[in-house]
Amino acid sequence: GPDVRAVELRRRHEDGAVAHAGDPRINRARWRPVEEAAGDAYAVILRWLTQASVRQFFDIVSETMTDRPDMWAERRKFWTQYLDAEMISAAWVAFGSDGARRADRAATLTNDKSLSMFGRLGSGSGRSSQHAALIMKIGDLTIAEWSHNGKFNIWGLKDKHHPPLFRHNSRRLPDYDPSELMNAPVSGSHMSGWQYKLAQIIRNQTGMRP
Repeated sequence: GPDVRAVELRRRHEDGAVAHAGDPRINRARWRPVEEAAGDAYAVILRWLTQASVRQFFDIVSETMTDRPDMWAERRKFWTQYLDAEMISAAWVAFGSDGARRADRAATLTNDKSLSMFGRLGSGSGRSSQHAALIMKIGDLTIAEWSHNGKFNIWGLKDKHHPPLFRHNSRRLPDYDPSELMNAPVSGSHMSGWQYKLAQIIRNQTGMRP
């Protein structure tokens, strides 16, 4: 149908632009002329890349969450609501070595360079090579959602230690220490009723609800 063709055409344009000038989230200076001359188009590309990062996080981690796929499906559903409502203004994934390997392989197989745009997690803090964290901006909040049995972590605008997004290096060295993405002023486990609790926190702090 026309929707499928439009999505494919959009993806080709996005891939072509990113392949030519690099990821604008990392190569901001190279994209500044586009941002200034065609702000709407620039915003659209950023939105596509944000969507791609969120979906990549859930796709890659789902390959290793074989024991509790239902739990992972709940988390995907929750964050996809915010994504579809365009409330996630930016997103970046930090993969452990296992996820990084899977993402790099997917980028090669599909020839999609955007799939190789992520941060790398160092080891330690009780994290395994399969762990990953999704770092998001919703309003003034920075949120790190951990995979597997990890918690959600929320920093406000005034919290000095909120983690930066878009750390990336081409030498495959760690970009994040796991501890940087943990121990936020507000955090919680994905126990029964976590969706309601987390949605309330986000709404109370930002006024946003999908």
